[in-house]
Amino acid sequence: MATEKKIPSEKSTTFKATFMDRRTSNLEIDVNTVHDAWKQSLPYAVEMIKETILELFADPELAREGSPAGQQEISVLLTGDDQMAELNNEFRGKSGPTNVLSFSNHEKTGSFQNASGSHHLGDIVLGFETLCREAEERNISLDHHLRHLTIHGLLHLLGYDHSTPEMARNMEALEVRVLMALGVNNPYQDQAMVKNRIGG
Repeated sequence: MATEKKIPSEKSTTFKATFMDRRTSNLEIDVNTVHDAWKQSLPYAVEMIKETILELFADPELAREGSPAGQQEISVLLTGDDQMAELNNEFRGKSGPTNVLSFSNHEKTGSFQNASGSHHLGDIVLGFETLCREAEERNISLDHHLRHLTIHGLLHLLGYDHSTPEMARNMEALEVRVLMALGVNNPYQDQAMVKNRIGG
């Protein structure tokens, strides 16, 4: 994760994978798994996250609006509810775990560019137990829910928000378009989910 944040590590086997993709201006995707349940339930989660992020960056709307030029870096942490609760309390002042947290480097420092000259977009943290519970409640697969929240978290890093109805509609439309390209149904068809918008 970003050096600016001292995110505690869980007592679990750590698996780290880094991908470079020349098609997206040397996009580096750093995925760190610190909660064993992710590897047990979704052994292909790391590759799925990579594929999901690349699909988002290939979206025409994102290409029109532009993103920082040159090498770009994104960090993803796959953890559990205990660590999510700690982070949610420390950085948002809220008790209990949540599904996804996004830490934008631009929001913290005023720039995506770090000391090495590359652009660190920020960090996405995903909590296993909460995602599992939500997927079961909504009768969707865990892998589809993981794809959705990966997109949602990354859009927050890029400056998207859902604080107003119009902003929420724009963000959701982009999420749905990318998900459909990945073969995932529209998660907002369930009106209950629209009323209880995703945290992050």
